[in-house]
Amino acid sequence: MRKIFNITLLIILTYTITFITSSYAITIDVMANNKDSYFVIRPSDSLIVKACLDPDDLVGQDADWWVAAETTCCGWYWFTLDKGWIPSQTPIRTYAGPLFKLEPYELLNISGLPLGTYIFYVGVDLNMNGVIDFDQLYYDRVTVEVSEEPLKLALQHLRDVMDKYHSNFDVNTDLSAAGNHFVMLAKMGDDVEINPGCTDEPHSGATCIENRFYGIDTSWGGWYFLNGVLEGEETQPKPNF
Repeated sequence: MRKIFNITLLIILTYTITFITSSYAITIDVMANNKDSYFVIRPSDSLIVKACLDPDDLVGQDADWWVAAETTCCGWYWFTLDKGWIPSQTPIRTYAGPLFKLEPYELLNISGLPLGTYIFYVGVDLNMNGVIDFDQLYYDRVTVEVSEEPLKLALQHLRDVMDKYHSNFDVNTDLSAAGNHFVMLAKMGDDVEINPGCTDEPHSGATCIENRFYGIDTSWGGWYFLNGVLEGEETQPKPNF
């Protein structure tokens, strides 16, 4: 069922909430666009948020269920089963009842979000009393940034490609071609190799930029370059990504 995330009421709230994980054997997973960690989208991109829960040996345990969204543009929202997303400074419980295994459940399906950062939380606490009991709370969260900044979008593209392939990533452009202005190359860790002047079967021209990724942990690497024609008194082209 498609849920509506009402963001027309732009209320800036100062409510602060701190989640503390409990020691109970409960697994909660919140995914946004099939990702479970920070990523960036454009305002025009679709955002789909889903959550699943496995209570393991605590099936049947009474609990308060909570689903919240903390936004920089619109304050706090709380998800309810009957009304969807509601802006509120005070926590609103999603559901009260026994824990059960929840298959991936769609909480949000929307596009056209305002610029800003959105943190989605899903949690349960084992004291079913209508208030958040932080000492008995288990939760998961995912962060999404809606941005139009070229650099953030370019870096997100690099992350997506690395997550998809974890191997070779070739950019087919000639480093020495007219109009190309190589700006920066950076890397961290031994699992990334970057060769900005690779001559091994470039797509066109004499060279290409070759990246090899050997790991999936903390190593990273990337570059950016500008391409274009200088206009008037410009000293470098505008970003083209």
